[in-house]
Amino acid sequence: MSFCYNKVWFVLLGKSLVFVGLLTVIGIGLYFWISKKLKNRLDQHPLL
Repeated sequence: MSFCYNKVWFVLLGKSLVFVGLLTVIGIGLYFWISKKLKNRLDQHPLL
């Protein structure tokens, strides 16, 4: 019984870790993409 429970817990933990990892990768990718776009826009239209 406890082995089965631990296995389910391990699977849930693994899935949540994968989910968090994917969210982190997507977030970092979006951050760099947006900052790059903003930098290009600022280079084309200087604020000063």
